[in-house]
Amino acid sequence: MESKFIQIILLSQLLIVFIAGCNTSDPLRVEEDFGNSVHQMVQGQIYDPNAALFPDPEPPMTSDGIRAGNALESYRKEVGSPQEVEQPVLIDIAR
Repeated sequence: MESKFIQIILLSQLLIVFIAGCNTSDPLRVEEDFGNSVHQMVQGQIYDPNAALFPDPEPPMTSDGIRAGNALESYRKEVGSPQEVEQPVLIDIAR
């Protein structure tokens, strides 16, 4: 009985050490850099940063007819095929 109590005490202390070891990151260091990588990625994807400051007052009114027709046909084909959604999802887990 006494050995069981000692095992419980040792396991609880070991658990406390493991939980304390997981809390090694400094929250202030993480908060200082929070969101900078996303902001940098978005800024890198902008072709012309001044376009947002000085937008064109007239949107483009023309488009290539073949390109627009292909886009419209693609939208119509993809939306009209719900049979693909009804297929079961198979998940294979290797043992």
